[in-house]
Amino acid sequence: MGGTEPKSDELFSKKEKPGKKHQKNQETNQEKTGKMRQFPLPFLFCFYLVEAQDVSLRTLFTAYTGFPDCARQPILVRSSRALLAIYEGRPGIFPHDMCSGVFYPSAPDFPIYVRRSFDDGSTWDSPINLTHGNLDFLVSVYDQVKNRVLLLVQQGDSGTIQLESSDHGASWRAPRVLNISSPGYSLIPGVGHGLQVDGRLCRDTSCAGAAGRLILPFVVTKNGPVSNDTVCGNCATALVWSGDGGQSWTLGAISSQNGSREAAIVQLNSTQHPESTGAAIYVNERNLGAHPGERWHTTSLDSGVSFSQAGTDPDLPDVVTANWTGVVAGLARFYSSELGGPFLAFTAPYTRGARANLSLWITREDEVSQGGWQSPPSLSIWSGPAAYSDIVDLNSSHIGVVFEGGAQEFAGGLFFAAVSKAAIANSL
Repeated sequence: MGGTEPKSDELFSKKEKPGKKHQKNQETNQEKTGKMRQFPLPFLFCFYLVEAQDVSLRTLFTAYTGFPDCARQPILVRSSRALLAIYEGRPGIFPHDMCSGVFYPSAPDFPIYVRRSFDDGSTWDSPINLTHGNLDFLVSVYDQVKNRVLLLVQQGDSGTIQLESSDHGASWRAPRVLNISSPGYSLIPGVGHGLQVDGRLCRDTSCAGAAGRLILPFVVTKNGPVSNDTVCGNCATALVWSGDGGQSWTLGAISSQNGSREAAIVQLNSTQHPESTGAAIYVNERNLGAHPGERWHTTSLDSGVSFSQAGTDPDLPDVVTANWTGVVAGLARFYSSELGGPFLAFTAPYTRGARANLSLWITREDEVSQGGWQSPPSLSIWSGPAAYSDIVDLNSSHIGVVFEGGAQEFAGGLFFAAVSKAAIANSL
């Protein structure tokens, strides 16, 4: 599985039984037959990974089959009726006809698209072009109170624009420019989805007045914009929040970890954090700091206003290559009839020195702050080239994953995977 691009709506189902947890291999790079498959990792060593027993893949975009040439930065958000996959279109990198290139025009014209599913990702509507321009970095959230999807996108050097849909992504209001600023900082959206504070997860249902608050991952930079994708010592993960349904936004917590950048966020149960004064937000960060290669994390215990804890997740890789440091990763909170819960799921590439082998890790929620992530990962979703991903708790039986992947390069297409929770449980 992986390494070859599936036809649209093609189902992949592996029957191998999972092997022993934490088993490693340092013998050869040849694939072994039997109950487990060995995935090659360049340079230093190889690991055994358990392939998914039930991963259903759908193709959302294939590079060089029309306009745009390429698609990057896919994110997932679900409304009360639909699952939305939102992504950015890009031109190819000529003359090599690659979508995973490094250089783009100084003032590009990138379109933003959405595809919608009303059956948990089994089928998808045709792409809808939302807007276009000098756009990059996008984050979305669904406001359950107002039944509205919000999409925030960076617009060149002029700031952040916001689009809104009240009909589950079918139509969108014209973009408006936001005023999210703080002296000495430049702000850009993270890539992924935000959250709405759930009072049921707080020690009191009002979450100290923050129930219903919208919280988004952002990136702040000091003394200038994001410099490059290999090192960014002036970058830091941040949270912005809105208490009025996205009419206005306030810069809240800023990470103390210089070099942190895009991040994925989930709300934890505050009863496990007696020191919390509102919603507990776990933030998993891309690491472009002085010592890359492992994910960082931090936690807010006051509904996104400030961060109180920070650390490293040594069991979660943040792959370093010649042109890029780290990736945008997926993070979701879920329950499972097989495992109970709550658990957290995390997706990212799992190959030393290359963006490849998109895999899934889990941890019990009450162990996440103590580095409780399972290592090696529970299963491999896509063994070929792969990079950015985003995930949601799809339904009672599956987790939904959208990701960049391909046969020859990590941006050869966009795919949606419905990952069986039973397969995750069987891999443990």
